[in-house]
Amino acid sequence: MEERNVIREAGRDVIREDQHDGGILTWILDSPGSAVNLLDAAFTSALAARLDEVEARRAEDSLAVTGIILTSAKESFCASADLDAMASATAVDAQDVYDLALGLATQFRRLETLGVPVVAALNGSALGGGLGLALATHHRIAVDEPGIRFGLPEVGFGLCPGAGGVLRTVRLLGVERSLDELLLAGSSCGTRDAIQRGIVDEAVDEAGDLLPAARRWILENPDAVQPWDAEGYRVPGGAPGLPAGVGDPLLAVLHFLPARLRSRPDVLHNPAARAILAAAVEGLQVDLDTAAAIEARYHTQTVIDPVSTAMIGLRHADRKAAGPQSMDATTGAVPDAATVVAAEGAPPEAETADPRREGSDEAAASSRRADPENVRQLVGDLTDGAATAARELVAEGMSEVSVERAARHAGLSSVLYQAVRESARQAAREGQGDPRAGRRQPPVLGTGPAQRRLLSAIAAAGQRHLAASEPTRVAALNIASVDGAGFPAWTGGIARWETAR
Repeated sequence: MEERNVIREAGRDVIREDQHDGGILTWILDSPGSAVNLLDAAFTSALAARLDEVEARRAEDSLAVTGIILTSAKESFCASADLDAMASATAVDAQDVYDLALGLATQFRRLETLGVPVVAALNGSALGGGLGLALATHHRIAVDEPGIRFGLPEVGFGLCPGAGGVLRTVRLLGVERSLDELLLAGSSCGTRDAIQRGIVDEAVDEAGDLLPAARRWILENPDAVQPWDAEGYRVPGGAPGLPAGVGDPLLAVLHFLPARLRSRPDVLHNPAARAILAAAVEGLQVDLDTAAAIEARYHTQTVIDPVSTAMIGLRHADRKAAGPQSMDATTGAVPDAATVVAAEGAPPEAETADPRREGSDEAAASSRRADPENVRQLVGDLTDGAATAARELVAEGMSEVSVERAARHAGLSSVLYQAVRESARQAAREGQGDPRAGRRQPPVLGTGPAQRRLLSAIAAAGQRHLAASEPTRVAALNIASVDGAGFPAWTGGIARWETAR
């Protein structure tokens, strides 16, 4: 009993509760000490405690609780699990990762089958696991303001969603739409686009309109259930395992999807894409509880994979270190809101900044940025490294077509891929790939070794920039190597390639 009370008190901090007339509860997500709400063990325990309380109240009086509104005290609604913890996870942590994912799934399922209407009042962005939580409610109302984003960006971090993002989107939108528009796209969208996609149901103009709209919907829909829990539910577009002739269009799509993945260099080395596809197809052939276990298993496989460690380092740790403003220096573009929110808040203050020194704040910000001229020099050196490696491969007897294929399969894009392509063709025209010379050389490299040669040569070309920079600038240059030059994201950037491989 004492342990239960401790958990319950913790729940009061992570999920605060207000009660309104008519038994409608408002649960306010407010993770202590964090800029965003995280789906961690504390949140799971807090949600379980709140659900226990509701079940106990309703056991005494069925009208004690007539609805629940979920909203947030933060600027965003809810982000994801702890990316720092996931970045450090290895095979030793697999059971803990699985237990956390399945524990969240269990509480989300309790929430949507509680017997009362539940509404997500989305005062800010809901990305990744945060959207997974919102999808476990019966109705989603969002503020229509610039900068608010919704999506499942996990694939861009090398991860398969582990908070119901797969199992609920495929049941809500169908397999093909959920994969193409959300799960494999890894992108985010604003409120109006989210309504068109079907992941948000209603929009309001101001945050102050959220709770009244949520209470109104609860009063109008006292018997709300999820679509997949309603009698006669059918998966949009069909489901795997249907009798012959009923699901033929979907079966054709499913046969084609693996080939589509293999044709995308951006996901070729990313195990998250294959895991997401498997979780979507397998999860539709079983009940929701089993589907949650399947999703948690694939989520765990991706969390402990070295690729996710590298990609989280690039997309999360480096962005926090470099700061959102660094994106202007590296790519010339304002960072997508999904990236900023997924990075879990503002960058940390520079510990070495002297608050007594005039302009110290500006100096601290400057220390996090990569100088634009340095970035241009970095991209130029990486391009030279790519071109040199391509010419060497052709000189060793590899055809220009094979060199191009190796570059594409490695995931090179943008200026780096163009440099390889043009240099390989130029070398072939100049006769560096003469077949007679090739016979006197060692055997021509296969695609795999050629990929590693290209990546290592490019990374080596950027080492002098990294070696001469502070860690925060290394982070910005690492981002620049991917977003500005086209080094593959699955490697984690040039600063991680040599150590990661």
